[in-house]
Amino acid sequence: MDASDEPDVREHGDTGGRRARHSQERTVNAASATSAAGNRWGPYPLVLAGAILAVIFAVLVDPEWGGFSLGAVMALGALFRLTGGGQLAVRRKTTDTVTLALFGVALMVGSLLLQYPWLMPRYGG
Repeated sequence: MDASDEPDVREHGDTGGRRARHSQERTVNAASATSAAGNRWGPYPLVLAGAILAVIFAVLVDPEWGGFSLGAVMALGALFRLTGGGQLAVRRKTTDTVTLALFGVALMVGSLLLQYPWLMPRYGG
């Protein structure tokens, strides 16, 4: 065997190794991109499903308790967003959390006042 043949064998072996490593890196990158895309949604599909069910319940069964359940779903969405659910890049996490929580609590209070009118404050006489 001649000395000029040895580098060719090593280069060929290294090239194959580089190809295999590059292929593995692509596989790992694709898997992490898929998990990142799934993580980006976070709990929002669950909140959306809960909101749809709450609206259906409000329309078909009882508007007051349907409104309460919709408010509860929104408040849970705020809690999920606060604990790190989703990676929305348009707004800050505090803006989403405060907005969802306020609307959720307002819906729950409003529906309780509709269900139990004696909870409503009375003014005048």
